[in-house]
Amino acid sequence: MAIWIESITLEIKTGLRRLDTDTIKSYFKEVFIKQQIQGRDFRNWDSSDLSFQELTHLPSFIKKEGKDRKFFIVEGQSYWFLIGSANKVDKNAYSFRRFLYEDESGNNVKKYIYLTHIVLRKDQMHDPQYMEHAAYCMTRLYTLDVGVSDTLLRSVHEIQQLYQNYLQPLLRAPLEQDGSNPEIVIRERLIKFEKQLSILILQKLPGMIEVALHDVNDQDYLFYHLDQLIKKMNENIEDFRLQPFSMYSTSSEIMAVKLTSMAQLLNKSRSLLCSQEKAIGDHTETMKATLEIIKANLEETEDSIENLKSFKDSIDDYKYIKENGSFWQKLKSRTAPEYSLEDISQMEQSLQEDFFMSTVRLAKIQNESMIYVEFECNSIINEQYRHYAIADGKLGISRLPRILRLNEDKSKFNIQSIRDVIYQDIFKSNQQWNPHNA
Repeated sequence: MAIWIESITLEIKTGLRRLDTDTIKSYFKEVFIKQQIQGRDFRNWDSSDLSFQELTHLPSFIKKEGKDRKFFIVEGQSYWFLIGSANKVDKNAYSFRRFLYEDESGNNVKKYIYLTHIVLRKDQMHDPQYMEHAAYCMTRLYTLDVGVSDTLLRSVHEIQQLYQNYLQPLLRAPLEQDGSNPEIVIRERLIKFEKQLSILILQKLPGMIEVALHDVNDQDYLFYHLDQLIKKMNENIEDFRLQPFSMYSTSSEIMAVKLTSMAQLLNKSRSLLCSQEKAIGDHTETMKATLEIIKANLEETEDSIENLKSFKDSIDDYKYIKENGSFWQKLKSRTAPEYSLEDISQMEQSLQEDFFMSTVRLAKIQNESMIYVEFECNSIINEQYRHYAIADGKLGISRLPRILRLNEDKSKFNIQSIRDVIYQDIFKSNQQWNPHNA
């Protein structure tokens, strides 16, 4: 495609930005195609991350504007490209069509132009006349923070800083290989990460969402940045899993599933809450329902399995008396039970399979608060398992979801592993973490 675009002649509408053939072809090759190929490895800077100010080779103009506006910065061979965030999570901010478009409204007497991209020519960054024009274009750059309430701006900035300062270092710090069981070391690190994530960020989300419900701009801004934050976490956990020590860890697999499904739960929450189809209280009850249903199904299944043990005890008693009992004991128990140990084993297997299938069916019924990760998120973490994410906490998002990890081989299904997930409380045994004590 890069070779192809060099071979064609373009008809250019220069617009406010004074685009020309070289500018457009450079963006197509150096930004659009490159970002599509590289994905999360595509190199850019986010102006909302103030650490970008430390990059001395960035022009002072970009640094200055980055303090007040939120945009992405991509360096090309001859240009700097400033790219405003897309207003929807599923839109590609680097879209080629989006780059070409200039939003015009009003009439010729009073015309308004809004931009999603600005192009700065490297060889003219010291030309006062050019920089005056660039500064005007900057005032036309539409970014999600325009019109957003100060309260929400501060809240989003706060959770971004908390993640960068306290959570990201946990995933980047090397794991201690001191001879301990690797899985225990990894599990303890990720439990600490999940605790801090819940306390510092997730428990604040319901309040932030309530603030954003009254304004579309606030909604766009909040959910866009939440999606970006979850994507950054996913990138960090993938890097964490690249360490040889944790490459095949079950705990790191499950954390990857939790973060992937959390992004999907946030999307569902936005659709339900922002459409105002349900009040916040009703939504909270909806998101709690799945966990309660699974608990009830689990208790019922475990009670039935416990009852089967009494039948097994009857068979064991009958066999013992037949072999070791007195004459009168044998006479009293001469009628053998109508079932065998094999029958009981089959009934127990049937109960576990019924519970397995009830979970699968529940994901289709409770699709607001439960996610079949491989299907809905198009993500395969481990082909031997299917993963179901269950919303947890206030609004279903103040904690990471609980993950039911079901072996595709139903004969290996372990109901105790389900109980461990459903009743686990990561805060129960240890004191809550406080950043001020760090």
